[in-house]
Amino acid sequence: MSERQQRVVLVVEPERELRDLAGDQLRQADYMVFTAATASEAREWLQELYPDLMLLSADLPGADVLIREQRLRYGDARMNLPVVFLGSSDSMEELRQGYEQGALCHIFRSDAARRLPQLLESALERLELESDPN
Repeated sequence: MSERQQRVVLVVEPERELRDLAGDQLRQADYMVFTAATASEAREWLQELYPDLMLLSADLPGADVLIREQRLRYGDARMNLPVVFLGSSDSMEELRQGYEQGALCHIFRSDAARRLPQLLESALERLELESDPN
């Protein structure tokens, strides 16, 4: 394991192939990974663990409800449970909805297939910089 503390990621993706690919990439990069195929499964995991980040399919039915529930439970989702949307399109509407729902950033599936760990690490580093008062 590297010098940094192992980060915990909850991957919520309905497509098994994408969920497995994301999980495998993140485990190889020394992340502790939990996976869910539905918003309901994600809720169950979130009762048991507090991940550093949730990678959430923008196409997931109930994704917006899941984020709102986490805001009510933990406060502002952007500060307490960073959410990164995994999307398939670059439509401005999908991007706008993601940010309105509190997403830290939006990663396109085509980019995730090549460099998901680096993209998530960049998002987490940016969050740490934004939350550092100095």
